[in-house]
Amino acid sequence: MKEAFIYHIADKFDWEKSNKEYSHPSLDSEGFIHCSTGKQLIPTYEKYYTSSSNLLLLEIDSFAVGSQLKWELAPSRGEEFPHIYSPIKKSWVLDSYPLTNDLLKKFAEKFGN
Repeated sequence: MKEAFIYHIADKFDWEKSNKEYSHPSLDSEGFIHCSTGKQLIPTYEKYYTSSSNLLLLEIDSFAVGSQLKWELAPSRGEEFPHIYSPIKKSWVLDSYPLTNDLLKKFAEKFGN
């Protein structure tokens, strides 16, 4: 296991309406849910989410995910990313945070982005 905590950027309304599990459309279209490490979070946000609003950051216990978590190379980024091959169980999520500029600054300071 590469990281104890991994992160997923979720739509706030999709997360709130989910019951015991949360699923992202990429699970149907690609077979997995994209996640990032703390260091990968800001580049991921900047590449895919800057025009989005009402976002939450899910902090996920990678040990709880177990065998559903795979680290795979993203050729366009040249590094391995965590992918979850199932819906995300709410019990795996340690916390959720509104994705704000202040939170992004904290990640930049902590992970050197």
